[in-house]
Formats: sequence, structure tokens, C-alpha cells
Amino acid sequence: MLAQLIINDLAIISKLSLDFESGMTVLTGETGAGKSILLDALGLILGDRADTNIIRGNSEKTDITAIFLIKNNTAVSEKLKSMEIESNNDELFIRRTIRKDGRSRAYINNTPVPIQTLRDIGEHLIEIHGQHAHQSLSQSKTQRELLDQFGQYNSILTSTTSIYHELMDVNNQIKNLEVNREDYESTLTLLKYQIEELNKSAIEESEYSKLSEEYKRQSHS
Repeated sequence: MLAQLIINDLAIISKLSLDFESGMTVLTGETGAGKSILLDALGLILGDRADTNIIRGNSEKTDITAIFLIKNNTAVSEKLKSMEIESNNDELFIRRTIRKDGRSRAYINNTPVPIQTLRDIGEHLIEIHGQHAHQSLSQSKTQRELLDQFGQYNSILTSTTSIYHELMDVNNQIKNLEVNREDYESTLTLLKYQIEELNKSAIEESEYSKLSEEYKRQSHS
């Protein structure tokens, strides 16, 4: 859930901080009041491409911060864990800056991240529906996630995810053992061949001494 949106120097907005409560929030206003700019700001937080024309007036940069409540968002928690980003499991801070020279920076919980990471994690945070826009409700993945949330299966999902990761670890260990076995068999085959070659040579016990003497003799000749 989106809890707060902070905008600095975006289009006609100088400074704006919006707090959201659970339930439905309606923003109204005349045409040109800036309602669509709020959607633009959310789009940038979710990883949309940035145009320097959105920077307000003579400002050097646009700075947008969004705070999300993610206490029961298992998908986001797993994403943060996989990316090794610190999280208190209750709030998620996303910040995006766009400078006039075209440089764009993104941060999750004060950790710098690629813009693509915003897109990856953004699909689990918020969904923007515009006219004729694509809606993820038609995707089986989203339908399954909504069903799991409705059934309050968070603990089961967490347990299943943990078991799945353990299974993947065991499978990787098995693969490593199979590779090691192949290496062992190859080494064993080579050693057997070398032993056979040595046996065919019929080397005598005194062979080494004879060769050493011959080497010394040839060296001083």
C-alpha cells in the first residue's frame, strides 16, 4: 500500500507531500490542476523512462520519494532479500532523482539500484490503470497471488518458498556431486591407462639407477 508520496520540482509542482490512508482516496480538481502529474510521479517511482522536460522551471533536478507499507507483501520481501537490500519488513522507501543533464538515480531503502530494479519490484507494489492500459488482472500469476492473499496463506507461502529454496540447494549439491563423480571417473581411467603403459614397459627395479648413471655419463662427455 502507498502510504506517502513526496514530490519536489516536478512539472508545475514545487513541493508536495501526500499522505494516504487505507481504503479509497479520491483526488479531484479542474483540468490542468496537476492530477496527472501525480500519476507521472508514481510512474517514475515504478521505473518509467524519464524526460528532463519534467523538471520544474530552473531547478537542477526532480526528486520523488514514495513510502509503501509492505508488512504482508511476501513477494516484495522475497525480492528485497534476494537483492540483499536491508528492510524492516514494514516500510519500503523508494526514491528517484532526474537531473537536467539526463542522469537518473534510483534508491530502495537508501541503497542505489538500477532503474530496472524499480520496474521489477514495482509490479508487486502498485498498479496504474489508465484508459486502454494493460491490466495484470488477466494474468494467471496475479490471479493466483490475489487468491493467496484472500485466503490469508502468507505463512504457508513463506514455508513453501523456504522448502523450495532448500530443494533447489539439494539439487545443486546433487549436480555438483555428479560432476565430481565424472571427474573422478575420468581421473581413474587416466591412471589405469598410465599403469598399463608402465606395465607394458616392463621397467626393472634397477632401471632408475641405470638411467641416472647414463645421464651423468652423457652430461660429462
